[in-house]
Amino acid sequence: MSFLTSITVDGIALWVVILTCFGIFLASFMDATAGGGGMKVASELLFPEFWA
Repeated sequence: MSFLTSITVDGIALWVVILTCFGIFLASFMDATAGGGGMKVASELLFPEFWA
């Protein structure tokens, strides 16, 4: 387990990066199986200047 803490990505431990990527993948997969559109809505809420 020490190799996951000794290796860093821009100063962040590797295990944190792996856990974050897995969480994003899981959320995207659940969004896709539930009908999709959630990732698009989230980006539109974050950047309202792109609303049509």
